[in-house]
Amino acid sequence: MKRFFSGLLIAGMVLACAPSAFAKDGITVNVDADELTFDVAPQIINDRLMVPMRAIFEKLDAEVDYIAEEKAVVSRKGDKIIRFVINSDYMEIAEGGSDAKKIELDAPATIIDGRTLVPLRAVAESFGYDVQWYGDTKTVQIITGKPPAYLVPAKPAEENTKPAEEKTEPAEEPAVENTEGVIEYTGMGQKTIENVNIPEGPYYCELYHTGIGNSVNVVLHYGDNQKFSLNKSLDNGSSYAGRSFLKSSMEITDGWIEVKASGNWRIKFIPIEEKTTLNIRGTGDMTTGTFKAEKEEYNVLFKYVGKHNFIVKLYDITEGKNKLAVNEIGNYDETKKITLTVGHEYLFEVQADVNGGWNIDFGVKDEKPTTYSSSTLIKKELMRKDEQKVNS
Repeated sequence: MKRFFSGLLIAGMVLACAPSAFAKDGITVNVDADELTFDVAPQIINDRLMVPMRAIFEKLDAEVDYIAEEKAVVSRKGDKIIRFVINSDYMEIAEGGSDAKKIELDAPATIIDGRTLVPLRAVAESFGYDVQWYGDTKTVQIITGKPPAYLVPAKPAEENTKPAEEKTEPAEEPAVENTEGVIEYTGMGQKTIENVNIPEGPYYCELYHTGIGNSVNVVLHYGDNQKFSLNKSLDNGSSYAGRSFLKSSMEITDGWIEVKASGNWRIKFIPIEEKTTLNIRGTGDMTTGTFKAEKEEYNVLFKYVGKHNFIVKLYDITEGKNKLAVNEIGNYDETKKITLTVGHEYLFEVQADVNGGWNIDFGVKDEKPTTYSSSTLIKKELMRKDEQKVNS
């Protein structure tokens, strides 16, 4: 892979110099007209200048988080996300909700003396800034094009007469409810959403994630210590879309949602109204429409072509119960007898590979198939983001 970031070559310095020698030599790092200060001395590793992550990201007006579970540094600025994994030879960049691109590094992010160091040039250039090295003064200059503070004129007094309390920023991920009762939250990275209110009833919970990251975790807290959780693994920054089942026996009021992710995400709670036939096909993580049991026993064919888990849960919507129908790994093809209660409403929740194809067939003659595809959801989400770019 082509090395996108050229190294920061420090002329006249020995590669094996110790941190104390670096501090003594006094290399200066400037962002425009401002000099950076570090509580831990930067280091030169493989001819590349490594600096404490928080100081450089925050000086560049970027948010930064360290995700311990993934040993990853994730930074966001505008619609751009960059991600370093400790000791990885690659960084990832995603912009505008697109899938992540891998960029090869000469020096990976590392932890020294309990502090996380990242390659300075890679960080600055990923945000589109120019980096220069002046050997005679041992100065690194990052040029953002932003004028220094002393050149920015102050706003006229009349423009600053609003009371402080009126300047409160709106929530970053407000709930949006349309006329069909769909409740939607959007955001980026790790967030906590408060004041979650969902009327009683069965819902699809659709989760979308685009951009950087290996996982996305969502936990809805409500009632008396009740939880609804979604934990999804991603393939190196690939997009994800899936539909799970939420059935609360009570109205959810003043609940809250924890989201742990690196990229852009969207969560939708959709009242379940659609019906399904008894010949069901799909891909990925999906929840079917409902059907009414017309007899007590059915011989149902469960078929799956994929590499990973194939988990099928059967929910009795009427009675609020569920049972595990299938829990297998890899290809599966088996007919099972399932027992239902006549007149009750049911649905299936399926967990499978994004491109893993599955069938649930009750063997009803001439029954047209109903299709549920996570791949289709992903395409619709990416199209939605493209439309937003065009209209913005």
